[in-house]
Amino acid sequence: MIQLLTLAIILLSLLFLAFLIKKKNSPYISAKLMWLTFFYHTLFSYAYYKISLTKGADSIWYFESTREESVSYTIGGANFIRFILSHLPEFNYLSFTLLFGFFGLIGIWLLIIIINENSIIKDKRTKLMLLAAMLLPGINYWTSSLGKDSLIFFAIMLGIYAISNLKNRLIFLAVSILLTLHIRPHIAIAFILSFFLTLLLNSELPKARKLLLLLAGGISIAFMTTLVSNFVGVDITQLSQITDKIEEQGTRNISSNTSYHLAASNPLFRVFTYLYRPLFYDASTLLHAVFSIENFIYLSMFFYILHALLKRKLKYNFLAFFLLIYFSAMTLLLSQTTANIGIALRQKTMFISAVTILFFMIYTRKKYK
Repeated sequence: MIQLLTLAIILLSLLFLAFLIKKKNSPYISAKLMWLTFFYHTLFSYAYYKISLTKGADSIWYFESTREESVSYTIGGANFIRFILSHLPEFNYLSFTLLFGFFGLIGIWLLIIIINENSIIKDKRTKLMLLAAMLLPGINYWTSSLGKDSLIFFAIMLGIYAISNLKNRLIFLAVSILLTLHIRPHIAIAFILSFFLTLLLNSELPKARKLLLLLAGGISIAFMTTLVSNFVGVDITQLSQITDKIEEQGTRNISSNTSYHLAASNPLFRVFTYLYRPLFYDASTLLHAVFSIENFIYLSMFFYILHALLKRKLKYNFLAFFLLIYFSAMTLLLSQTTANIGIALRQKTMFISAVTILFFMIYTRKKYK
């Protein structure tokens, strides 16, 4: 009880600080919406806590393993989360779930700010559409737990928030990349590659600056390559080893009731399955039916964006081009290495919000132009 009261004080203090920052710096998110998402997201944290106790989850192992021993500093993967937990006060499992879930909530707040900064959200219908997108169960459930997913979502949203106004938010981009590197190094490389590729495609940049950026990007990637190779257990500069790893991952995480066989499908079908299944016709449970509705919404947004691209209705915008490149890179990378639909549902939180942001950027600008 004392632990929960202590955590409640910490969370309320963080919430109060968030309101102060919002009042001073950001007109792009209302206090009412912050309160609504706070309580809604906290309910998902509690639901995740209860479900994990009955069905099991990695988060329980994170918690229990760090109660028994101190974990040394490690970059990448579960051990980094365990390192954090072993150096925090000895809260109980529920308290840690709520604390990590709060970072997922901050990620959702950042997503709302990004959309409002880059879209025109004026009429009631568009505001309700934005609210509905923020209340989708997947994005709230997977970012509400103790573990990598809540922190990586926060880190990615912080990075996109920085890119939305790069000149004034470089420090946030650095923090985002550093945190992502510690949690999932391969995602950090995909993020940085997408960022530098977007910069190089920017026709407004002088050639000299592009060369400097190319040099900086090359140095950064070279440094991270070693980290990622150690993290995934292969030399990522060797194509044959990468291919073998993809095939291994494609079979390792197959389970009897939630998977599809990568070898039995072509690359386009793998991408579709990874992004948008379950999709009604293969929803065997109530939970799958809920995720089918969510996937249908994302699929509809994707087709809307695709239509705008084919009609050339998306004018050059640095953030939009970055999101397109990042979404494409993450989709190609993860769809080829993931066979389990449950894992895919969780992994998508790292980049599916790019679709949401792009949709509102295109939809509102078309509506109010």
